[in-house]
Amino acid sequence: MEDNNEIETLQKSSSNIADFAEPHPQSPTKYLTSKKLLFGSPQSREPSPLITDNDEIEIEQKSPNNIAQIIADLRKAMMDKDYCSVRRLCDEVPEGPLERISIYDDTVLHMAAHSKQKDLVLHLLKMIPEDRNHQLSNIKNSDGNTILHELATSNAMKDAAAELLSRDSNLLYSRNELGEKPIFCAARSGRSQMFRLLGNEMELKKLSPEDSKAHLQRNDGATVLHVSIATECFE
Repeated sequence: MEDNNEIETLQKSSSNIADFAEPHPQSPTKYLTSKKLLFGSPQSREPSPLITDNDEIEIEQKSPNNIAQIIADLRKAMMDKDYCSVRRLCDEVPEGPLERISIYDDTVLHMAAHSKQKDLVLHLLKMIPEDRNHQLSNIKNSDGNTILHELATSNAMKDAAAELLSRDSNLLYSRNELGEKPIFCAARSGRSQMFRLLGNEMELKKLSPEDSKAHLQRNDGATVLHVSIATECFE
């Protein structure tokens, strides 16, 4: 008789556990139904936390695989010149417009500058928080080029260059792997308007000839005059 009572008691307990594990139709919370999740691990016996829909969304947003896919989409949008998608996707990656998206360590802004997309560059610059501005001169691709190096090769990007310099004037003096400053890139590309803009920002006219030469020469000793003659860029 006592054995039968014990069996009946155990059956009622199991029924109560099942009732507890069944989700309430009005509740957004998902109750975990396995024995381990209901009662915790055998060692701790602590209740496991409940997982909500919001928790699942947050986990998905932080997933490295998800970020990698967004970066791939960003790269494709740039190649397809789908700049509306570029602006939207920049909001979904941790570094925004400073996210590196190419095998050459180009950021979104590097690629926009290289593609001579002035309006896109100006828009992306507005997305950069003020506390990141001072870092711009240190953000380089695998060639050592800053965003200003990329802008310097086109006269059409003068406004974007001026906006960029208002955020970090140290960009004027950053050298790439060849030892070229942005003004050297402007001269090498024959972009006289960009050259004058950068020269004015650097106040080259106020410098001695020797000091000016230091800004207009790269690691191999070539000067702005040398490369202008060699590339026949006299614009």
